[in-house]
Amino acid sequence: MLDALPEQAGKILTDRRDLKTTSLSENIQTILRNGDISAPKLFWEMARLCWGRKAIKPAEYVNYRVYRQDLTWEEKRGFVGEERNYKMNLKLSPPETTQMRGFLNDKFAFGALCQQMGLAFAETQAMYSLDRFTGTLPSLSSADDIVEFLTTKAQFPIFGKPINKMQALGSARIDQVDADTGTASLSNGDVVSMREMAEEIVADYPDGYAFQSVAEQHSELTKRVGPALATLRFVTVIEDNHPYSLYSVWKLPGENAMADNTWQPGSLMCGMNIESGAVESCILGSGPGQESVDTHPITGEQITGFEIPYFEESKKLVETAHSIFPVNSMLGWDVGITEDGPVLIECNHNPAHEFLQTVTGRPTLTPEMQATFDRVVKRTTRTIAGLKARLYTID
Repeated sequence: MLDALPEQAGKILTDRRDLKTTSLSENIQTILRNGDISAPKLFWEMARLCWGRKAIKPAEYVNYRVYRQDLTWEEKRGFVGEERNYKMNLKLSPPETTQMRGFLNDKFAFGALCQQMGLAFAETQAMYSLDRFTGTLPSLSSADDIVEFLTTKAQFPIFGKPINKMQALGSARIDQVDADTGTASLSNGDVVSMREMAEEIVADYPDGYAFQSVAEQHSELTKRVGPALATLRFVTVIEDNHPYSLYSVWKLPGENAMADNTWQPGSLMCGMNIESGAVESCILGSGPGQESVDTHPITGEQITGFEIPYFEESKKLVETAHSIFPVNSMLGWDVGITEDGPVLIECNHNPAHEFLQTVTGRPTLTPEMQATFDRVVKRTTRTIAGLKARLYTID
């Protein structure tokens, strides 16, 4: 039997509302105290960069360490924040060419299509939904159904997540359950009430919630970064007819984390060599407290220089998946690496290019990257022109 159920406080599923973060003013004080930049210059730069159509927010200026003096002014202007990132992605894959963003973000429907196409995708065991047809999969429509599924039918370990949320919000990895006590053991060490967890799912995620088999991580990765699944984020683009992998970032979960959400304390991110699959850099944290590390702080294993198994196969997988949706000129992908090869975890229609500048310390919009994006935008412009040319009306 599992340990006795402790008194629960707050949310059971992954939630960042109570996350303690360093305030902007505290970070600015640290920057000035460290002598990274003078106060007049810092506030002058923030006034110039944090105002206008292409602005980043003051917190982003700090978190991405744009204040660093090894950056030129042009480089500083090339950093993107969350809002500019979204607008940039809309230009790369504009609504005029596709209305499938909701589908791509739907972890159940998109996964079902990928499996139908023969692509390795995380297996769904059951779905909670009030109105969705789930085919041969168990369809759960109440907290009672969820508890019964977890008690009698689920194959563990199992990973639960909302079908249309990002950043691992609302997720949980369940390693086992105890029917006698009505409890579930989570991979972060918590022992929780299945009933309370089910009621939280029903209350917070009415659009749907998927229970997927856990993609068991390759043993070499587990040895280096711990047991929680560390996924590769790929961004693929199409300049002409065929997708290719533009860049990749490796997201390493923090200690006791149930997913690789980058906002959780202790999470690391690695910059990848897109050709070789070797880790080129690894960082912990953001802003003035950011550290560059070569070895994993928990396992003590070397990270930088390590070559990810099945990296070339991972690129082929995401590029093939992208080619199912060629009307999208840019997409993001999360991939897990198992003993048998790469597995798609999900697709991102609005990938966070901020990840790239966090791990490299350089702006997203370098001259080389801007030139690539310009070519991708030209493709979407040609696509839109072709669509308009084929339009017709009926009197």
